[in-house]
Formats: sequence, C-alpha cells, structure tokens
Amino acid sequence: MRSPTETLQRVFLDHWNLKLLALAITLGLWFAVNGQRTPTTERFSGVQLNFQLPSEMAISNDPSDEVELTLSGAKSDLNLINPRDLNVSLDITDRRPGDRVVQLSPGRLKIDLPSGVRLEKIQPSSIQIRVEPVQTRELEIEARLEGKLAPGYELSGVSIYPPRVRVVGPASQVNALTRATTETILLEGRKEDFSVAQTAVDVPDPKIVMLDMLVDVTVHVRPLKTPK
Repeated sequence: MRSPTETLQRVFLDHWNLKLLALAITLGLWFAVNGQRTPTTERFSGVQLNFQLPSEMAISNDPSDEVELTLSGAKSDLNLINPRDLNVSLDITDRRPGDRVVQLSPGRLKIDLPSGVRLEKIQPSSIQIRVEPVQTRELEIEARLEGKLAPGYELSGVSIYPPRVRVVGPASQVNALTRATTETILLEGRKEDFSVAQTAVDVPDPKIVMLDMLVDVTVHVRPLKTPK
C-alpha cells in the first residue's frame, strides 16, 4: 500500500508531459476567450450616411454620403460587424432653407449598434449642406432624334403625347431646367411616319425626380418637295 506522499507524487509526476500540454491548452483557451472580451476600438470606413428631412425640403448640394466610425466594445462583438450593414441617419428636420453646417453629434445621429458596442468618434465631425424647398413643375418635352432619313425625304414634325412631364426636386435646380428630352429615336432610312410608344423621358440632373416617365412619340416624314 502506497503512502500518501507516494500517492501525491504519482498524481503529479506520472505522465507529467501530457499534463503540462493539457495545462497549456487550457491556459491558451482561457486567454483566447478573455482576449475576445477585452474592450478594444476599431474603425469602420465607408458607412452609409442618410439624411432625415421634412418631405417639403430637399438637399441641393452633394454632401458626402459616407462616414467613418470608431467603435468600442468586446473584440468578439466588433468582429461580427459588417460595415455594409451599418447605417447612420442624420436628423436635420429642424434645418431652415439655406447653406448650413450640421454637427454630426450623438443627439442628431441614429445608429443601430450591437449591444455592448458604442460610438467613440465619427469622421467627418460636421457636414455642409444646402437646404431648399421642394418644387414641382411641368416641362415641355423635346424628342432626341438621331440619324438621317432616306434620301429624298424630310422631317415634317414630331408629335408627343402627353406634351409635358412633371418633375420634382430642389427649387433652384427645377427652375434651371428648360425642357425634358426623350431617349434617342433613330431616323435612319425612314420614308414614312412612324410611332414609338412608351418612350422614356429624362432630365440630366440626378436630384430631379420624374413623376411622368413615359410618352408616345410620332415622327412625321414626307417626301422632299420638288422645285417647280
């Protein structure tokens, strides 16, 4: 029968190499788990910035629509965040028309973050915007024609229905428009009247919204008059 001392020696000394390996693995796992929970910070670039405005107001300049966030929290939580899934909303519903510099302060921002993650910093810290009233207006439509009719024929007119389209957008940009144009209509080799139904209409300003987007176009073609 072994003495207590011999029993303790057997417990601690037999297979000591395997026991050291198990201890090392245990310590490694412990440090890995606790390291994932250690608070840290990380920057997320290219986060989408959206603007909250009253329906009767619009932004007429081109402020940056992306920001960089510095977030803090457990590394395991930060590793789960995809920058493309982050969304920042800036509340500017109280801004009056004119050129304004808006601070990107926590009180104006809405960001959905995982529990335990918090915003430490946002870049840029402010943004310049131009706020204008929204205006709706009707514009005359011009057909965009391309190519040549068959020899001996000429264009006698173009009919468009409806003859006008409605557009909406920042007042200064809506008022600067003179007309809307159709997509390109090809004349190549034509000898008689022809129609193009459901032709798209557009204006060259991305801030303008077309309320009417399709028209019917009839192109009138006639023989050239021969001199008497």
